[in-house]
Amino acid sequence: MPNLLINKEYIMKKMALSLIALMGLAGCSSTVKEPPLTLIEVGSKASAQAVIEFDYKNQMADFEYQRQKLVVYINALPEQREFQLCDQSLEDTGCKSAISAWQNALKPDSTRVWVKYDLNFMIQMAKESGVRLPKMNGLQSQVAVDWGVPEQVSGQTRYDETGEMVQQSLTLRAYKL
Repeated sequence: MPNLLINKEYIMKKMALSLIALMGLAGCSSTVKEPPLTLIEVGSKASAQAVIEFDYKNQMADFEYQRQKLVVYINALPEQREFQLCDQSLEDTGCKSAISAWQNALKPDSTRVWVKYDLNFMIQMAKESGVRLPKMNGLQSQVAVDWGVPEQVSGQTRYDETGEMVQQSLTLRAYKL
């Protein structure tokens, strides 16, 4: 009988250790690599009086294009800017973007700024017949935002072909320097 008792204790210890090890492994997760942030700056910070930032996130885009930050330096209001959000080696292929920023002329001391944007963010780069072709996501709108307060101006939740939820968002923040 004593051998049977020792075997039961031995088995119980082994089961407890196995259960602890299994629980420890269940708590571990593989680290998911976060997409890199692509920073695009337009204008000169040295002469700027204000900044308009756009934070673009798109989980449907290729990995390297999932997080992009556009920083536009504003010299004086009103201001209009045209620029490309693609590599300069890609000649006018739909990458052209523009913003306009102004304050209400009747309320020049307002805490709000108007921003009109037409942005074309890269989401994929394909190669066809030896030619690099960017795939773009265009976002256009006109909004009034408070100085210094980030505001999500565009957002979308979709489901991919596997049924997994994917999100896209554009957050705008304007602030004075």
